[in-house]
Amino acid sequence: MLVPEYLFRLTRGRAVVETHYLRGESDPILRFYPGSTLNSHLPTSGGPSLSCVELMLLDVGFRKARLVRTYGGDDDRAIFVAEE
Repeated sequence: MLVPEYLFRLTRGRAVVETHYLRGESDPILRFYPGSTLNSHLPTSGGPSLSCVELMLLDVGFRKARLVRTYGGDDDRAIFVAEE
């Protein structure tokens, strides 16, 4: 089971998702990062584009997926709100 599927099964109507994202990518892609190569203090295995996050959330059953905010720093992050 993929993380978005698990999230959909656990949620009760709404989920707030924070994730690393690939800056500058408009196509729905997911880049693989083995081990902790992306970020030395977080075991992150994948980096999706913003459109990829939205499509994954919709694909598992959420009716809406809305980007709320992006921010940078050591790790480009995005926050989405997904609703059933």
